[in-house]
Amino acid sequence: MLSDTLGVSYNHFFSQHSELGRWISSHNTIERIGRNIFVHAGLSPDLYDTGLTIEEVNALMPTGLYKRKAERKATGKLAYMLHGSYGPIWYRGLVLTEEKYRPIKSDSLDMILNHFDADRIIVGHTIFDDISSFHEGRVIGVNVDNKANREEGRGRALLIENGVFWIVDDKGKIGLSIKRTQAAPEKKEFSPHREFRQHNG
Repeated sequence: MLSDTLGVSYNHFFSQHSELGRWISSHNTIERIGRNIFVHAGLSPDLYDTGLTIEEVNALMPTGLYKRKAERKATGKLAYMLHGSYGPIWYRGLVLTEEKYRPIKSDSLDMILNHFDADRIIVGHTIFDDISSFHEGRVIGVNVDNKANREEGRGRALLIENGVFWIVDDKGKIGLSIKRTQAAPEKKEFSPHREFRQHNG
């Protein structure tokens, strides 16, 4: 690991005293591009209940990024929630069904999408074997096991081009489709060699 080679703790790379840490804190936690929202982990009903806009979340997140859990808790419930299990950098309930993750219900997801004026949420954080869709395509999980996939020559990235979603692999573009079902958030693997188009509304 690079931290061992340099004799620096791993946490230092992401601290407020490092170039990487300062770079991370200068960027938005949530981005909306067109009708798509991009966020590290997910958007929870708890976040919806705050009534915060994307701009407000992005302004608040850096203020608590380098504080310890106790310091955030002392700051107030909002700061504690934003950086906790139901905040945008930790909440897994959009893609996982175990009760401990507080899986989201379809109507709650609709409210969140309406509040942020979007059609879908694209998330990382939770690792899957392949890029996968949930909730009838309203959520897409793009985080894969990079080390395992790299060793097997099956790297993955999501490309949105002219309203068409593509998975980019090590050899170029592969068009893939989402099976839209009512059983959310049951994981739905993309099917290879087909494209799927972005459906608004």
